Amino acid sequence: MNTSLLLQNTTNWPQFFFRDPLPEDLSEVLPVFLKQRSQTFIETVPYSFTKAQTQEFNAWYWSSEGQDVLRLACNALWKQMATHAQNAQPAHDARHAMYKVPSAALAYIHAEQVDGWERVGVLGALLHDHGRWPEERIYGEPLQSQLHAQISFVLGQEWLEPFDMPTPVKQHILLSALRHTSGADASDPMPLKITVSADRDQLYGPEFALRIVHHIDKKNGDFGSFYGENKARSVLDKIRHMALHRLPGPLFSRSEYVDLLWRQTVQFLMLAYGHDAQLIDKFVSTLKEHPQLTPLNYSPTDVNDWLEASRVFASSHIENQRTLLDEINTLLSAKHIASDEDYRKRVFKKMHYSPEVDKQRSIAAALAWTNQSRLELDAMEAEQMENLASAFADDMLLTTMLGNLTSDALSNG
Repeated sequence: MNTSLLLQNTTNWPQFFFRDPLPEDLSEVLPVFLKQRSQTFIETVPYSFTKAQTQEFNAWYWSSEGQDVLRLACNALWKQMATHAQNAQPAHDARHAMYKVPSAALAYIHAEQVDGWERVGVLGALLHDHGRWPEERIYGEPLQSQLHAQISFVLGQEWLEPFDMPTPVKQHILLSALRHTSGADASDPMPLKITVSADRDQLYGPEFALRIVHHIDKKNGDFGSFYGENKARSVLDKIRHMALHRLPGPLFSRSEYVDLLWRQTVQFLMLAYGHDAQLIDKFVSTLKEHPQLTPLNYSPTDVNDWLEASRVFASSHIENQRTLLDEINTLLSAKHIASDEDYRKRVFKKMHYSPEVDKQRSIAAALAWTNQSRLELDAMEAEQMENLASAFADDMLLTTMLGNLTSDALSNG
């Protein structure tokens, strides 16, 4: 059977993607198949509903039948993902895909006062990067494309098939995963906006630094060094790009928190550039002049204050006498990250591209900042999830998700 026909006849996508031998030409055939299947689906999805339809979906959501189905569906997807999470690569591992993004989705549901069927956006948040894991198996690394979202979509179709839900509710769970890479705006459906906003939060702050430092070095060398000594896109290049090309929204109810994450990214970079006056001056000048950082408002004085705070932190870190190796080991103690020893070794290899004492001191201080911030935000998130348990006590879907998030079933440290 040729690969196109094999894909058309596949009825067990987890078996195909995670266990079966992969056809030799799958990497070429799969994108064509998925694009066509995804486009056919998108054309069927209604983007708006009448008041009567919304009331109908909300009534189903809050019915005992609806709540029970959603609870079972949540647990089924969690179990399926947990089964395969140990094979995930860094950056899109269980920490990101199963913990951080769904946790942020719950926080957005509460902050936005979403009350009704649109809360299924939390299932889109859980599903959104499930497709990364087959993508990494097929291609050896994550791609810069929508392919993983399309894989998440077909995995999601099969996951939802046994559950009796209104068709539009299923469609919007799937749409949230399928379209999350394309972003969303104010006019888009709420489940999609929940998924996109929760995912975008992971592009700033200590989580993003962890993800990109831990990220495998790609076949073209990207992310293989801290400062670009291997002549490819460096860890700092990627973090700097996101700092200077901020993706706003589409939900703004947690803007103060997201602004904090962004400022932590800025200070990470100030610390990492601390050994090179030219790098610092260029970055600071760009911050003061850059027009793409709205909706956050800040002044040149603020930038100077952040720089001074970074210098104070760097000085105190020198006194601690903690090395870059120490800080990498602390970073890689984060719960639920891809724990394979080979991934740790590949992070240490990045360190060897920067043997200069001043470079290692700067990146060590930047990672110390990240570790400190990560632990603080993890504690803040844990407290927030505890508070949400009472706020969502009448909702079996959200309490089930909270239960999975706080069970530490995949804890590795």
